[in-house]
Amino acid sequence: MSACHPQMAFLDHVFGVVDHETAAAAATSEFLKTFGRFSVATTVADDESWTGRYLFGRRTYLELFGPDDLSESDAPEVSAGLGLSTRARGGLEVIAKRMAALGSSTRTARKTRAEGADRVPWFDLLEATDAWPSFEAWVMEFLEEPTDLELRETAFTTWLAERTEAAASRGSPPGPALTDLSLVRLSVPAKSLATTAPMLRAAGFATVSTPSLVVAKDAGTTIELHATTESTALRRVELTIASPGVEHVEAIGRSQITVRGNGRAVWDFTSS
Repeated sequence: MSACHPQMAFLDHVFGVVDHETAAAAATSEFLKTFGRFSVATTVADDESWTGRYLFGRRTYLELFGPDDLSESDAPEVSAGLGLSTRARGGLEVIAKRMAALGSSTRTARKTRAEGADRVPWFDLLEATDAWPSFEAWVMEFLEEPTDLELRETAFTTWLAERTEAAASRGSPPGPALTDLSLVRLSVPAKSLATTAPMLRAAGFATVSTPSLVVAKDAGTTIELHATTESTALRRVELTIASPGVEHVEAIGRSQITVRGNGRAVWDFTSS
């Protein structure tokens, strides 16, 4: 592992474009509605809009798109992405300086989102200037108070309490529930490894980099980027779960979730 800086940004979310069958199955899955705080929602930001299937944990979340769900400005090139977020203002500037010291050039931008008829500041972002079109990786710094992260944690606490209470009223155990993403694995163009590794290292992840693989770790998360000459894709997400119990396998279209009895679950997208 490379020597790492004090951590300034952490995994926020990962997204992937999946096939029509998997996207439709995820949108209507009864299992996902009990396994995590799940929703299908459309976001309007700046001149873009996207419809995603969102599976939220306490701090991190998974975002799935069907082939036609991204705005025309993104589709059809973008196939997967990785979002980090800072915990305090000023983090983007620190990360940009660290990336410059590593020989990586960056650019910043501000995202706004629609709130009724108004546009409100949402987050500032930092990304490498020579990123590959099919894979996006960026660091966000939220601008609103409370932040997206704080709202997410509050919503998770409320959801988990309501879920536990509902199970108690039925006299049955609540079953497994997603708490957070612990590993994400993506297949990306080799050029994306070279541009994303400095970002992960500058964010404070301990990283190992080879021409074909980047592994980045912090206390709770592992990010794996595998070089591919085929399509950019989300391949696997591993999840920590509360209330572990009986092992369970759930097919979601052409993907599969395996809930294990050790407080872990794996969602494989290798066939989707």
